[in-house]
Amino acid sequence: MKVQDLFIIFLKLLGIYIIVVNLQSILSYIPLMALDDGYSTLLYTLAALLGVVFIVFILFKYSDVILKFVIPEKGLESTTIDFGAISKESLFEIGIVLMSLYLIINNLQTLILQGLYFFKSKVAYRDITSVFENTYNIESLQYASVSVILGLVLIATRKYISKLF
Repeated sequence: MKVQDLFIIFLKLLGIYIIVVNLQSILSYIPLMALDDGYSTLLYTLAALLGVVFIVFILFKYSDVILKFVIPEKGLESTTIDFGAISKESLFEIGIVLMSLYLIINNLQTLILQGLYFFKSKVAYRDITSVFENTYNIESLQYASVSVILGLVLIATRKYISKLF
């Protein structure tokens, strides 16, 4: 596998990560935007999402052109990295799984902790509230649950995503 192929895979994984991070933020704050009286927050968010999708489209469509500006062509055409029997698609799937595991592991602690605090606030039995002094944060709970769900969806659809790109 050539070095250019690795950089193309990296650019595609970077684009998917940018989409996931922005989608994660937008999906976790949709309930807060619904409470807003004006539509300006929703319009700004949709405009930002369209801008991100446009940037990611450029990363996917013109990755070869971007590589010509970033990597010098002399000397790297003959350089190959031997991954054995791993193909480009398999390497791309491994990158998607690692990105998904990062999302899940990074937000699982917050999800469990805020879920426990949410449960504590809804179920007050004798002195159980004195054990847990903290209150839950609904934004953190929404953000963590969206992140874990997006990570699981990415793992489940990794083969489709790798065929798509």
